[in-house]
Amino acid sequence: MLSRELICNLMLGAVILVLLVRRYMNYAEAQQANNTLSTDAPKQTRPAPTPTAIPGPPMMRQILGKCKHLKGVNTMEFCGFRSIKQVTGQGSHYMGFWGKWITKEGADGKKKYVGQMYSNGEVCPGFGNRQTEVTFVCKESAKEIELVKDEENDPCKYKVTLAYQPWCLVEKMDAE
Repeated sequence: MLSRELICNLMLGAVILVLLVRRYMNYAEAQQANNTLSTDAPKQTRPAPTPTAIPGPPMMRQILGKCKHLKGVNTMEFCGFRSIKQVTGQGSHYMGFWGKWITKEGADGKKKYVGQMYSNGEVCPGFGNRQTEVTFVCKESAKEIELVKDEENDPCKYKVTLAYQPWCLVEKMDAE
């Protein structure tokens, strides 16, 4: 027959075992959720809009859906009017999806195009969704999009400057 002390120790051991298993299960679920968010998350993709749905300067429609790998401080892939994503050795994450043109009012009161906003990118823990402001500059020799500068002054808020020859026509059109 088992002594009262032995029965109490067995019950205490069983309770401790149950608590340890529960703790491990919670830890495993948290790790799996964390891994899903960081690496296995389903990639957010959006179809490229059709050219007739693209507002803004018509000469910029040539970048519609064209993807270009760019290397600067970050390696990224810019797909015009679709998305911009950062590519790292551990994978990639979307820095934003096409949102709208960024404009400012000129001295003459006319709307002038400055760049594009790519927003609602992947979640950046503690900072919301990633977003990227893309500014274009004129470069006559840039037949394809070229990276001029990329920076992240605030966490998960990126600023990218791209040179592109058709942008020269936009600047000329805005100057008139």
